[in-house]
Amino acid sequence: MNKRWHMYIAIVIGLCILFGIFGVRPYLKNSNAVDASIHEARIQLADFKRMLNELPSWLKARQELDLRREELNSRLYAKQSILELFEQLTIHATKNQLKVTEITPPISELLQLNNVIQTSDQPLFLNITIAIDGDYENFGRFVQYIENAPYFSGINNCLIIGAEQLTEPLHCRVGFKALLGHTGEDS
Repeated sequence: MNKRWHMYIAIVIGLCILFGIFGVRPYLKNSNAVDASIHEARIQLADFKRMLNELPSWLKARQELDLRREELNSRLYAKQSILELFEQLTIHATKNQLKVTEITPPISELLQLNNVIQTSDQPLFLNITIAIDGDYENFGRFVQYIENAPYFSGINNCLIIGAEQLTEPLHCRVGFKALLGHTGEDS
């Protein structure tokens, strides 16, 4: 009988080992995978909570950046207006068979415009000098165009250097004050 008991005990121990290998081990493996998933989910939740806590400061920073961008765009408006004005002057000079050799606003005024933020109640003006080559008649039409333009605010100076022969082009230079912001042309 002793041998039988030993055999029963060996069978029970063998069954326990087999149950441990095939029953408990997969459960523990699955349990470890679930624990890892829970740990990962907790990390994601902590990140989400941190992001939610930082959201108001992020929104405030974004709003400040938007305000800064608007401020910078208001400064760029004058620059864009200047470029549009130069383009319109060049187009109308070409239409009048004149060749633009130079368009120069004073550097000091450009630097000052860079520091001014345009507001609706403060128009921006710029003194512009344009040098062109052509003849008297076309130059006269061009000056008339400038005087009738919506941005025109007054002639500062005009210089015509004539050639000895009428076949050579005149060198003309006209300076005027321009209101920035509206060239009067629809793009």
